[in-house]
Parts: sequence; structure tokens; C-alpha cells
Amino acid sequence: MPFDMDGDAYAAQESRAAQALEQTLLSLRLSARPPREVIVAVTGEARLRLPQASFPIRQLRLPEGTGPMVVRNTLTHEAQGELLVFLDPQCMATTTMMDDYAAAAQRQRGIMAGGIGFLPPAAQQPEKRGPHLPMVPDLVALADDAQTHPDRPVPSAGLVPADGTATGLWGANWAIRVADLQALGGFDEAYRTLSVGEADLARRAAARGMPPRWIEGAVALHQYRARPLPPLEQLDALLADAAQFHVTWNQPAPERWLRAFALMGLIAPCRRGDGSSGAWRKLREPTDADHEMTNPPEGQVWPGSNHLVDWLEDRAVVRLDSRGGRPGAGSAA
Repeated sequence: MPFDMDGDAYAAQESRAAQALEQTLLSLRLSARPPREVIVAVTGEARLRLPQASFPIRQLRLPEGTGPMVVRNTLTHEAQGELLVFLDPQCMATTTMMDDYAAAAQRQRGIMAGGIGFLPPAAQQPEKRGPHLPMVPDLVALADDAQTHPDRPVPSAGLVPADGTATGLWGANWAIRVADLQALGGFDEAYRTLSVGEADLARRAAARGMPPRWIEGAVALHQYRARPLPPLEQLDALLADAAQFHVTWNQPAPERWLRAFALMGLIAPCRRGDGSSGAWRKLREPTDADHEMTNPPEGQVWPGSNHLVDWLEDRAVVRLDSRGGRPGAGSAA
């Protein structure tokens, strides 16, 4: 079971990110089928203090700036066993998640995406009992508090939509046999963002007759976090990836944040003959006002990307006309 993360966010052991990872690792200790091993990849100089378990938990340190797809391929090559489970560091495993993936791998090939339960702000993680005695999460109580993930289109089994509505969600909790991932050639290391890189993998899998599928069960509990959205720090990387995806597949990249950037007036659809590559062109750099806008209003949270886009549209932050212009703007307050 590989994890990959930016070491900067986890450098402080008491940071929210480090505590969320600890809760996720502790949840795996309660699994009815423990993983054969867990590999935690960290880019940069951070060294984490990880909990003990009946299975090995390895820490793989990679140079700062290592691309996310390079990290994924490295994790794949390092992992032991026949089945890989990629789990977001902030997603706790329910007790049956590993069993559900093992059963699904006996029935089907390719990318298998499990369920996501979204923990609301009220579902706070327990306080630590001491510096070396973390509180084991109460998975039953947390599962009872979990809500349907706001970006999850359909909770039942079936094909993951290829139109982008689920892009980035199946990436938080999914599994694939090592042999299937190798048959697909692994991850394309030219991509700089997980969301578009995984979308490319999904297209290649579909072309090989292995489209991503939701499966019954295999539920993970996404721990609550209030964070700025959309991720302005990924603007240039997402545009570059969108251009590469467009060249490769002759279709726009199914990336939900691109629409949010457009509504903010940061990017616009390319015009024929303007020399731009891909489907989008950059209009300007983000300002302090843009960064302020991406934080949730006081007392509110962004529970999902669709809710965020609706919020932007409702307030007419930026309305794009058919030519990609900016016909009007409104208040983000």
C-alpha cells in the first residue's frame, strides 16, 4: 500500500497533515485483512515518526521536486505483492476495505475505485494521550458520522464517468494489480499533477479494455480539512498537463479545477490561431485577491469541487462568453 506526499506539509510531527497520516496508518492496524506492507514516500528532507504495526511500514525518501508520477512509479517498483492500493494520506481505511479490494481483484482487471465517506467538521479526531501514545480512531463511530462524498456521482458499482466529474476522486482510494499497471506502462512521468496524470492512466486503461470501475465497499473515510480551493499553486502545472493531455488524446483534460480557474478569470479557452497549445490559455497571474477568494468564507467549508464551482457561478465572479472573454465580474464576498 503506497502513500505519496510532499514532505514540507509533514515536517512538523504535530502538523495537521502528520496527525491525519498517523490516524490513517492506525486505521490499517484495525483492518480485518492487514496490508502486506505500507510504503510512505516523502519528497524533501522530512523524516516522519510513524506508528508501529504488525506489518512493515517503510518510509521512502525522494529528492525534493520529484514529480508525482515519478513518485508513483517508484512506489510501484518498491512495493511487494500482487495488488497495489493507493490511498490518500488523509483517508482512513475501514476495517473491510482491504478485504473488499482483494475480492474485487479476483473478479475484474484494471483500476478499482472504492467508496469515499466524507467526515464533516464535527467529526473531530480524538486528542492524543501523550507524545508517544496516539489515540486509535473509532472507525465505527466515524463511519456513522461520514457523509457521501460531495464529488462522488454514484455510490453504487459501475464505470467511473470519463467526462471528468469523478476525476481526482477515484485517485483518493483505488487499487490495481501490479501486472495490470505494468501492462499499461505505469504512470506517464511527463505529467506534473496527480489528477491529470491519473486521467491519462485511466484513458490508457479504457483503451486496453480495463476502464476504471467503482466497486462495492472498499470504503475509506476522508478526514475533514479546510483548505484553499482551487489550488492556485498548481495553475501552471495544470495548464501544462492539460496541453499535454489535449495533444495525446485530442480532447480537453477532464480537470475540474480548470473550470474554476476560468470562472476566476485566470484562464480562458484558446482561440483559433492564437498560437496557444491545448484547450486553455493563461490570462494573468493570481493576485492576493484571488488567493483570498480561494479560502472558504468564514464559518463555511468547500465540501467538494462541484460546490465550489457552483459558488463561483452563483456570484458571477467571472462569466465567460463564447469567445473566452470576461463580460462581467462580481463580488466574491
